[in-house]
Amino acid sequence: MRNSLSLLAAILIAVFGTSCSNEEARQDHETVLSGTATILVDSAIHDMLRASKAIYDSLTPKAHVTFKPVDARTATSELFATNARGIIVARDLLPDEQTALKSRGADFPRTLLATDALVFYTLRSFPTDTLNDQQIKDLLKGGKVDLAPLRLSTPPVFVVPGVNSSVYGNLVNVVLHGQMPTARMIETTLHSAAREAVLAQPGRIGVGLLSQLVRDTAFKMLRIGFNDTSGARVYPQHVHQGYVVQGMYPYPVPIYMMLKDAVSQYSIPTGIMQFLARDGKAQRTFLDAGIVPAHAKIELNITE
Repeated sequence: MRNSLSLLAAILIAVFGTSCSNEEARQDHETVLSGTATILVDSAIHDMLRASKAIYDSLTPKAHVTFKPVDARTATSELFATNARGIIVARDLLPDEQTALKSRGADFPRTLLATDALVFYTLRSFPTDTLNDQQIKDLLKGGKVDLAPLRLSTPPVFVVPGVNSSVYGNLVNVVLHGQMPTARMIETTLHSAAREAVLAQPGRIGVGLLSQLVRDTAFKMLRIGFNDTSGARVYPQHVHQGYVVQGMYPYPVPIYMMLKDAVSQYSIPTGIMQFLARDGKAQRTFLDAGIVPAHAKIELNITE
């Protein structure tokens, strides 16, 4: 990874073509390196972003940026209402948001920061460690599923951290491709509450993000078999960032930062967005969190 300060300077010069004289002439204005802003951050990834935010804070003493945790739906709603200068969410736009964006007639600038994954987790005593994509879809839609291969007597109950969460949004976007789940679910407020609900009773399947579960030894993450876009069968693998980056896990989750205003050298949200997406040390924090950085070389070393 390159030195953070030199890389940040190179990014800003490449993106904005700024010069020292321009910076001096605008010292009384906000810049990519100085100013004050609040960024709404998806609560599912707020804790994970602490490490990259700490690096940013140490390198930009004149920047006063606050990361405020909210659910993903609140973040996108505030952006569409132009009340938020920037948001970071662990999902793509939902179908109704895509429609609203088209009617708006203009995109919000956005950058991919990293790729997480939607995972299904259970107690270690759960009778199976493998499902396939079609079984999950059928269970989520309340369809008829042969439970015998799963060694279950009744359909499992899914636990999600609320319908406004990015986790629920990714069930719609990534698993059901625009459809709403209809199976009975337990809805909590945050991942911590969903986690406790799964711990409370055998037979429940929690839904969360890989970054939330990768080091949680209380659970096992279910392996998922699926057919890829070419129709080829991909057999279940351990849930791991290495398989996500290879396309061998079916539910990748994008982490985007989106801005209200156009990218500008006089915008502190622009500065934090470019830093998180391009700085080597910031990108390394995503790798260390067990997910896939958007701009980093990954060497695969996966052992069974």
